[in-house]
Amino acid sequence: MNIFLDDIHWPNKRVYISDVVEQSEFPNSLQKQKDYDLHMNEKRLDIQGIRGVAIILVLLCHFFPNQFPIGYIGVDIFFVLSGFLIALLLHRTSTISFATIVDFYYRRIKRIIPLYFLTISVTVIAMHITFPSYFRTINADFAKGAFFLTANIENTNVEMGYFYTMQKVENLFMHCWSLSVEMQWYLLAPFLILLQKALTNHNRLFFLAVAAVSFYNFTATDSKEAFFSVWCRLWQFAFGIIAFLFTHKISFLCNPFLVYIGNISYALYLVHWPIYKFIKYWWPGVLGALMQSLTYHESVRWYANYRNTLMPGCKYSKRYTPSAVEPFGFCEHEKG
Repeated sequence: MNIFLDDIHWPNKRVYISDVVEQSEFPNSLQKQKDYDLHMNEKRLDIQGIRGVAIILVLLCHFFPNQFPIGYIGVDIFFVLSGFLIALLLHRTSTISFATIVDFYYRRIKRIIPLYFLTISVTVIAMHITFPSYFRTINADFAKGAFFLTANIENTNVEMGYFYTMQKVENLFMHCWSLSVEMQWYLLAPFLILLQKALTNHNRLFFLAVAAVSFYNFTATDSKEAFFSVWCRLWQFAFGIIAFLFTHKISFLCNPFLVYIGNISYALYLVHWPIYKFIKYWWPGVLGALMQSLTYHESVRWYANYRNTLMPGCKYSKRYTPSAVEPFGFCEHEKG
């Protein structure tokens, strides 16, 4: 028996997270479930590398908006990646069924929601403890939008645009708009793929059509509303699906530093903005020095990982390597 339902069955079947089994098949199904879990949990290192690039762009834009004004494209990259990963995850299943969709939502919720609500809760508590009343008043509606995953909709009600808000308004939850868009996309994605399978076998043409309609909607809608709308962003997710249908693994993005940053990109995205705002409010004088220090140390780590991972035969050299940077991995090649 296949671990996925060929069709959608309801109360007369036992529905598990990613398996539907009868009692007599239970031992065999457990092994299938283990094999499936291993398969689904495989990570593509090049995708993690792209995540690393995207989060670095976002951090640069948020911390240094005047120096890196186009860093916002990191969020666009995340949207394209979400489309790509939807296609990758669903491609790994034998059929798209009710059990597949339930399993998909279970995995997304398990990965995203706990850390998300923990971060929002800690931010709200810290805000009430440390900030004055006017600050809490400003953030009340923003916090509500973040909690209910409608931050993108809440931001459309703000008179100022996103980039003005980022620099001038003390919004601790500003970054949550993109996570709200992604969660709304996750609600839509399986059903969009089911619609494609029901209508046509030409998956590339279908998602090109979705991208075209969404992009037209993006250009025809008020710019502020389009910026935050999941419907106007569908073209980016659709391009991610199309990219999956055309591309193979990109080896140069498997750089260890980018993969590491990609692995922690979600946590970085969640916490960076509240921490930045807290530091900016309470210790504005040290913010510039802190940002420069972080930039320096991450640059050192990147170079160290490059030397140690991509250049075989590296070893520490007391003669050429200052002791202060040895922990970051600087080394001398043993043959020169």
